[in-house]
Formats: sequence, C-alpha cells, structure tokens
Amino acid sequence: MLTVQKTTRDVSAAQRFEFWREAISDTFVDLNPTQAADDGRGFEGQIAGGQIGESRLCTVAARPHQVERSTGLIRRTGGDYLFVSLLVQGDIVYSQADRVAELTQPGQLVSATGWTSESTRFATPLPEEGAESA
Repeated sequence: MLTVQKTTRDVSAAQRFEFWREAISDTFVDLNPTQAADDGRGFEGQIAGGQIGESRLCTVAARPHQVERSTGLIRRTGGDYLFVSLLVQGDIVYSQADRVAELTQPGQLVSATGWTSESTRFATPLPEEGAESA
C-alpha cells in the first residue's frame, strides 16, 4: 500500500499555496486551485491517505479554496477517473456541467466522472489548533 502524506506546515508561508497546487495535482489529477480571501492566517492544508492498486483514498483538510479541472487539464491527463467526495466536516460546493451539489452535512457524498470540467469550492476553514474535529 502506497501512503500519501502531504502538509503545508513544513513550507514557508510564501510558498504554501504553490506547494498545495503541486500536492493536490500529484495526489489526484491536475487541478488549478484558487485561494479564497486571505484571513490573515495564511493558507494551510494537509492530505493523508493511501493507495491500493488503482484506488486512492485520502482525507483532505484545508483553509477555504476552490479547485477547477478545465478541459485543457483533462486533455493533458485524460478523464478516465471516478471522483467520490464524502463530507466529514465543513461545506463543499461541487459543480460539473449543469449540475451543482452542495454538501453541508457530514455523511453526504458526491461522485463524478473525470470527463467533464468541474469546479469544487471548499468553504469552511480548518478548525483552530487544539480544537476537536470530526
């Protein structure tokens, strides 16, 4: 089993979002992230998980941001993927073609193929250091 562990905590504040762009693209597929308005605390994110065969299961926790997978990125990496997102905490707005899924309750999930451009907005910030999380 291949283990995936990536975090922005070990990266200088000025380089964190570029590190995040590379981390999510290396872990999943080529994605173009956009940072939400800066709250003064800087960007933070972490990915943890593993891979067995062709299947990858990861948890992602990050400050608010949006990711897009454009038709150009799909052409570069192909679209033979199935994406499934299960909400554990926070809010996610997922858009693909003319469909929009708003996940607001833990346990909600959305799935999509990788053949059509998509946009995902992660709206809820990471919990404060030392706070309980789900």
